[in-house]
Amino acid sequence: MAFMLLLIITACAGVNPDAEEPDDLHSADANSIVVKIGAMGTRTSGNSISEKIKTLRIIMLSDGFIETNQLIDYERGEGSTAGVSDADIFTQKFEHITVAGNKKFYLIANEESVAELKFGEDTELPNWWEEGMSLKDLLGHYAKENLPSNGTVGYPGNGSAAELERLLSAAYFTPAYNITDNTIYLPYTAVYDNITATNDMSVKITKNMYLVPVATKFTFNFYNYRKEKVEVQKIELHELNSDSFVMPHLDDSELTKTYEGERYYWIDWLKIVSERTHDYEDFYPDSDDELLEFNDKAGWIDDYEVPDEKKESVKTIDKPAGADWTIEHLIDKDAPSTLTVVKYFPESIHLETKSVYNSETKRYEDVDLQTYYVSFGVKDILDTDLPVEIYVTDKMEFDKVRSLFRATHVIVDIDMFESLVEIYCQVAPWSVRRFQGYVQEEED
Repeated sequence: MAFMLLLIITACAGVNPDAEEPDDLHSADANSIVVKIGAMGTRTSGNSISEKIKTLRIIMLSDGFIETNQLIDYERGEGSTAGVSDADIFTQKFEHITVAGNKKFYLIANEESVAELKFGEDTELPNWWEEGMSLKDLLGHYAKENLPSNGTVGYPGNGSAAELERLLSAAYFTPAYNITDNTIYLPYTAVYDNITATNDMSVKITKNMYLVPVATKFTFNFYNYRKEKVEVQKIELHELNSDSFVMPHLDDSELTKTYEGERYYWIDWLKIVSERTHDYEDFYPDSDDELLEFNDKAGWIDDYEVPDEKKESVKTIDKPAGADWTIEHLIDKDAPSTLTVVKYFPESIHLETKSVYNSETKRYEDVDLQTYYVSFGVKDILDTDLPVEIYVTDKMEFDKVRSLFRATHVIVDIDMFESLVEIYCQVAPWSVRRFQGYVQEEED
């Protein structure tokens, strides 16, 4: 059995990638702020699943108080996007005349997709919080109309803004990631700070911001080269977590990342790496080496935390009742019959100790690396009344998955032959651009 893994780092959509980036905002003088909001990691990848955005909440803090808490409902025709928007074309402009101060933005899309919020035992909950409340309940509580006249005022150690930030940071949930009529409303979040406004009305602060999906995405593409029909019964993913923080829990060392000698905020770094990955594939369409080298040099976001209260070692994707996961037999080897299965899961961390060669010390060293596995259950559809057993493969390691941080898309192409199954994997943006990865041969 041969296999390869394909890991996709997110691509950005919704905001013109060629738009001029704003100047550094740390010392900008302004009291007018314009924010252009797009979504990261949203393009479909040759499948029929539509990722959509129907609400967006914009929270702007100013020196410890809640200056703005605005909910835009696109289903009701609000905002710059008419109606519910496909995430890959989503844009929203936010313009606000502000008081002088240090600004911090929280952006949350599809808050209604996060049902019951949970908190660790050491989290101090306010008196008004009740078990079973949702993310919408949490964010709505801090809308200005729901606070006393002085309720938004506070400083880093107290006040409503400090309470909101503390709860947002601690909140986690068990995602459902429901796909209905081939449509999904993923939760998206982002946080941006270090934006300073003064009383100089002559300068306008402009900033591009990008929503990040609170999910990892798996796309399985099955290709049948056999003489018989094949029915996929199940897919098993091993060592994945079950819960997800609402906001990412990055180590301080990951908040900025380096690309070509420049430091970028981690969300902006994801955007740049995604765009450059597309560039490499455009310039080297027939070569794997350049893109492989680029991804190695660009790096990963792999130092982050996940909730540890609930962990599931195996997540099974069963064939849904009434669904047809049958793949027709081979007719044309250049156009085999296919089946695509797309599912979403929380970001995960599963570390295993591996022996890795260090080129500097010239020796193998034990290193803890994120490690994940997959197995499949399939059966041939034969022209016979005799029962056919389901064949379940051994666990196969996703050898190229260095991280399952949010906005990561793992694509696995499975070629099924008479006596062999080959799985091809790569590292590329959320939108599909193919290149070969590592192949490991095993006996069938």
